[in-house]
Amino acid sequence: MLTSDSVLEARFTVTKFREGYEQGPVTGFLTVAGAALAAWETAVTAGRPVSAAGLSADEVAHLRLPTTKFDNGFDQDEVDDLLERVVAALREYEAAPVAAPVEAPPADLLHSSSLADATFTTTRFRTGYSIVGVDGFLAAARELIAAYETTGEPPVPAPFVSADVVNVRFTTTSWRRGYEQNEVGELLTRIIATLAYYERVAAAR
Repeated sequence: MLTSDSVLEARFTVTKFREGYEQGPVTGFLTVAGAALAAWETAVTAGRPVSAAGLSADEVAHLRLPTTKFDNGFDQDEVDDLLERVVAALREYEAAPVAAPVEAPPADLLHSSSLADATFTTTRFRTGYSIVGVDGFLAAARELIAAYETTGEPPVPAPFVSADVVNVRFTTTSWRRGYEQNEVGELLTRIIATLAYYERVAAAR
């Protein structure tokens, strides 16, 4: 596809004593067309709608440049060829859906390896969460997050989604060893935020 740099760097054969396009209007058009394509290029790269292209394909298609015969001008065929390429590029941009913005990850985004290394204060003779239950859940969460990290998608079928984690309940222990409830709860909050982020990004693709 035609790029903004190609438009801004375009050069044409100079004419004299034969009809050509006046150089000033052509040069002015190159500036406007280059800026319009640059606006589209930036928008596509950032994954957001174009806000101010300043030029549409239809406007270029109906453009009529003044001509000159005795002063220096630009070769009409060469300029017309560029006009057609600008129209084609703008039409392609205008017809294509713009991707949703790429969301920045949360500051507390969890990496799957963090779950493998997670440790908690152990309790005994006071209420804690079942070690077996918590470790089993974290293993499933680790695999789920790892799938998002490597493919951008959850495994099929996914063991759970972020909304399910809100309702996770672990067996409590009093007389045998368990995990500190507040510490587990804090990690669950980060797992919810991490999964919700990956789910939004995957849905926006």
